[in-house]
Amino acid sequence: MNANTLKLHLLGRPLIELSGEPVNGFVSEKALALLGYLALQQGSLARERLSGLFWGDMPDKRAKANLRMAIYNLQQLFPGRLQTTRLSVAFNRQQDYWLDVEQFEKLLAADFQSMPDPIEGLHLALSLYRGEFMEGIYLDGSPELEEWLLVERERLRQLALEGLQRYAGELTGARQYAQAVRTLRQLLRLEPWQESAHQQLMLALARGGDYTAALEQYETIRRLLAKELNVEPMPETTRLYERIRAARDLPFRHNLPPQPTPFIGREAALQELSGLLADPARRLVTITGPGGAGKSRLALQAAAGLTGSFLHGVYLVPLAPVASAAHLPVAVGGALGFTFARKDGPKPQRVRYLREKELQPVFDNGRHPSE
Repeated sequence: MNANTLKLHLLGRPLIELSGEPVNGFVSEKALALLGYLALQQGSLARERLSGLFWGDMPDKRAKANLRMAIYNLQQLFPGRLQTTRLSVAFNRQQDYWLDVEQFEKLLAADFQSMPDPIEGLHLALSLYRGEFMEGIYLDGSPELEEWLLVERERLRQLALEGLQRYAGELTGARQYAQAVRTLRQLLRLEPWQESAHQQLMLALARGGDYTAALEQYETIRRLLAKELNVEPMPETTRLYERIRAARDLPFRHNLPPQPTPFIGREAALQELSGLLADPARRLVTITGPGGAGKSRLALQAAAGLTGSFLHGVYLVPLAPVASAAHLPVAVGGALGFTFARKDGPKPQRVRYLREKELQPVFDNGRHPSE
């Protein structure tokens, strides 16, 4: 962008800047709306079409006169920014300009996962959404234009909601729980009935250690749905509530041993391992290497950093004392503090216990000869 750039901020209360300075002096609110409308359209628009769209409640002659006045006003304020003929008008895209709606849509359509920092990319996109499209602009007497405005507002609002939910998911995955909570609260101010966002907020609060607030959030959505829609929360929401309540009542959330010395070096390996463990799509991560290479120490250091990322904790399961695979369920149960009953076999009991749990086991010495 150069010093003569025309900048159109239309997400939120419209703000038009030229050469870095805000521009006022619009002859009417419809003249401002006309600039925004032209900037969002591709190609030329017939003058007759525009006069009917903006002043359809007026006689044809007066509507055309109002259009000429608005165009003249815009040409005075922004020389060379409109391309006009006797029959048509177009926004001149050959001149240097910046339009927040274009940037907003372009950024949200990008493949953030291919970026070095997807969180920063989403943050940049969402920072452009200052409020609803052309906020505060009302176009009485122009029903077709008013309908266009409402449709654009809803379309861009939905993009913002989807972006906020993706952003919150990235923040939660990166264990930035406080920022995830703020983002989800912002989303729910825009869309209070979005139950999936309430679920995300419950998880972010719980993973951040605020189990009380997470459980209160369930009561919030339950009351809201009952009052406004006369329905109960989805079964997934209720199951999440029960998981969080169970996690809150756990006597401990890890059994990791204290380390006798500080962990120094191997930052790249630790970062990679932590990222793999935090990815819900990866069910198993194996560390391989020669004996004495520090595999256990690396695993324990990574696990210690994830104790808040799993609702029901992170647990070390030592396999060195396990004589055979048949004893594995008992070893897992012992590490998790789970006591097996006699009425059923260890495996089905373990499956039932773990089915609704969100935890990370760390198996150590998985290659010992007795396996």
